[in-house]
Amino acid sequence: MPDIWDEHKKLYHYTNWDGLLGILKSKSLWATHYRFLNDSSEFTFFGNRLISLLEGVVDDEYERLRGKKSRAGRRSGPSADPNSFATNFVNILVSSHYKVTEREVYIASFCGEHKESPYVQDNGLLSQWRAYGPGGGFALVFDTRKLWDLLALEAKRFPADGIHLSTCVYSDDEDTFEREFSEQIGTLAENAKRFVGLALNRKLNEHDQTALYEETLWPFVFCCSRYKHCGFKEENEVRVVIAPAPFEAIKDGITSIARQSRYRNGQCTPYVSLFESSEITSAVERVIVGPCKDKMSRAAAVRVILGATHIEVTCSDIPFVGQPNGTGAD
Repeated sequence: MPDIWDEHKKLYHYTNWDGLLGILKSKSLWATHYRFLNDSSEFTFFGNRLISLLEGVVDDEYERLRGKKSRAGRRSGPSADPNSFATNFVNILVSSHYKVTEREVYIASFCGEHKESPYVQDNGLLSQWRAYGPGGGFALVFDTRKLWDLLALEAKRFPADGIHLSTCVYSDDEDTFEREFSEQIGTLAENAKRFVGLALNRKLNEHDQTALYEETLWPFVFCCSRYKHCGFKEENEVRVVIAPAPFEAIKDGITSIARQSRYRNGQCTPYVSLFESSEITSAVERVIVGPCKDKMSRAAAVRVILGATHIEVTCSDIPFVGQPNGTGAD
């Protein structure tokens, strides 16, 4: 975690009027189910990369075990082409991981600092302001260290849930991919080898599968939730990721962050609410009012809402006016 606040001392959370008021009034931050975010490949983009990485591992393990059986004078194993076996096996394995995890991952997104551009630091990112259409938007500027301290408290309140704050890894940055994901991919590779051994010995029952999936659940989520297409690189994204405990665990008395829903962009959107018992505004240093025709009056309204707080209110200097039929997201 210290690496994050060294790299990004401030984080920018872009939202609209409703989102801003919701955060300030509830003193909470909403993390949205990944299926309802703006990136159509969210969470699934890592899958193809993982398949290509695991095929060689599975192929080698298949050949090793099949050769071991042959040398022992026993049945040599499946007669299928090993490459075909590896491809089919890995596709099934990765698909099964998605089935176990994809329904329950929630994300709250922030833009990291753009240290090479002080102007962006002060006025926000034009691509983000464009996302909020004619209604204009707002950026809450968080102190990263204080936000992490709040997350640490949240993790103690809900120990059965997985919670992390991490930078995104983009598909054109191989050095970062290797540095950030090598440990998790190693765990997934070892797990795949164990699956191969059980499959060849016809001992891959439902209990074994469940146990193996549980061992790799968080490494899988950790990678899937952070890996993004390089087309989004400008956002320099840092995100809070929450994987709540399964519903079955809640039935067994394990506390978990409650799932909720709201009506947004014409559909019912699942989310979880963080920091409801904490003063999240203590981590907010500034609110930037996005470019729009009435930004000065908006800034005045925000100052009234904030009252006697430490939070500064500024207006973006970017001369942008949204299209009449634009839409927003938060």
